[in-house]
Amino acid sequence: MNDLAAWIAPEIAVEAIRILRTGIRRWQAMDDFTAFETQAIHHLILANLMQARMPGRVIDKETGRKTHWFRIRVSGGWNREHLFCEALKGKLPKHYFCDRHFFDPSVEVSTDDYKEVRMTDVGEVAFQNAETDSWGEKVLHNLLAYSSKGAVSGKLYVDEMESTQDHDFQHSGEVIAAAQAINSTTVVTQDSARTVVESLERNFATLSNALMNRVNETEVGSESTSGTEGESLPDWIVANKDWTKVKWGNTPFTFSPAQGKAVKLIFDDFQCENAGVTPAEIFQAANTTARHKRVGEVFKVSSTGKRHEALGTMIVRDGSLYFFKKPKNSNNRT
Repeated sequence: MNDLAAWIAPEIAVEAIRILRTGIRRWQAMDDFTAFETQAIHHLILANLMQARMPGRVIDKETGRKTHWFRIRVSGGWNREHLFCEALKGKLPKHYFCDRHFFDPSVEVSTDDYKEVRMTDVGEVAFQNAETDSWGEKVLHNLLAYSSKGAVSGKLYVDEMESTQDHDFQHSGEVIAAAQAINSTTVVTQDSARTVVESLERNFATLSNALMNRVNETEVGSESTSGTEGESLPDWIVANKDWTKVKWGNTPFTFSPAQGKAVKLIFDDFQCENAGVTPAEIFQAANTTARHKRVGEVFKVSSTGKRHEALGTMIVRDGSLYFFKKPKNSNNRT
């Protein structure tokens, strides 16, 4: 074990085994862990005993624009370009790759930090062995040290992939001209008619998405309120009376009544002095029981047991306080 200590601090190895013994079988937010626990979790991921999930993006270096968004699951020594190439083959255009193992120099692929973690099947077996005898714990110590050298092969899976280019109006001028032509009494020539059709075909997906966003906005807005009496909301948020339905920018969220009270509390803080809300204040607003030790447990989706998507996007943590965040492309606060 003395030689192995050069690769992983003994206290980190002990903490990693303790975390493994807690049996994290469902995705749990990295925000729920301390800095010390996070170090131990990174070693568990390297050892393929836990897997992590996080978003990433593909950027065209020439334009600086994000062309694709994806979410991946990783474990082991996963952060290698050839693994990304293998996982993204068939999901990206062929010209994004210069050969089987490398991306074209004009493309940049990057990921965020780990967002969620859970045990792998290997971690489950190791957890059970460590519970039954001390030999299993020694094996875990060895594996953690061995993997810290980068010796464990990596695994990378793409769970979601989406092109962001479909959401841009690349031919907005042509769409406007097409709409004007359709509403015009002027005789439309065959060439101009063809331009209208081609323009509408190119933008059909974008127009459909815009229509669906409008439908979602109408659904939330039909029960919306301007907040408490006499209070007005910023133009980037719409909410019903009990804040169980909220449209944040273009993103609709649904909350339980208890979660809605917590969301309203955090938003009111944003509107007032934006000093931040403590976990204790959130627990009180949501009328939670004493078993809720973390805010992440309050914001869980009851049907799936997963953390609510609003946590980490609309509601963010800074230190020990929680804040309401404006959506991107919102230039004003009120």
